[in-house]
Amino acid sequence: MKLRILAITLITICNYGCNKYGDKEGFTEFIDSYYIKYESGDYDSIVNLGDSDFNKTTTKREYIEYINNINNELGKHKSHSLTSWQILREVYGNPRTIFLARYKVIYEKGESSEEFTLIKSDGKIKIRKYRSNRQ
Repeated sequence: MKLRILAITLITICNYGCNKYGDKEGFTEFIDSYYIKYESGDYDSIVNLGDSDFNKTTTKREYIEYINNINNELGKHKSHSLTSWQILREVYGNPRTIFLARYKVIYEKGESSEEFTLIKSDGKIKIRKYRSNRQ
């Protein structure tokens, strides 16, 4: 009996861990595509990556203005690397996965620490929050 409980516990932990890292890859690929759109100046597509709450708090014009301010201050995006991340799962009500990520971003004229809050619901990933801490 104890062996059976131990086996079930280990399988559950393994499944959680495997799914957690699988989600991480999906989220980081999403952010990579964000930066590809950013580099190409496709800001309209970036705005469309936001979820309904993101679009309620930030208008398209405000977000594009924010991105242009970063470009004017720091220049073109050169590279980005994930520095920290966390995955949270909400299972009650509207099940979803939340990905909190911080990236070190190198621009032509400086660096930025950029934070994303992404929501995965119904298989779709959307941006909930974005913040750039320019240095």
